[in-house]
Amino acid sequence: MPRYCEPCDTYFGDSFAVCPLCGGELPLATTLQEETWVVVGTARNPADAEILGGLLDAREIPHVVAKRGVSQYPAPDAGMELYLLLVPDSFAAAVQELQAAAERGELSLTDKDLEEEA
Repeated sequence: MPRYCEPCDTYFGDSFAVCPLCGGELPLATTLQEETWVVVGTARNPADAEILGGLLDAREIPHVVAKRGVSQYPAPDAGMELYLLLVPDSFAAAVQELQAAAERGELSLTDKDLEEEA
């Protein structure tokens, strides 16, 4: 279950107990408990996960990036982690539309910024 910082209006993964932005305590996002969260993308490194998250931020789509590793194996998991991008089920169709537009080459990270300037 994601955690939510009301002062920062930001969602975080379930592994966070304190908001990294303001230092406040992060309660479970109880208002979202009834909604199912679905995986809409994955990334192999934190930089790619941040880019994907930024794309959703620009379109005001709530999301959580959850890091998953292979810690059950007796080998170091450096470079073996996987970042899951989750959104509420009600936003999954909007994300699928964004993914389709990106595959067609019709999407850039600045589309929304250009619309706001016009």
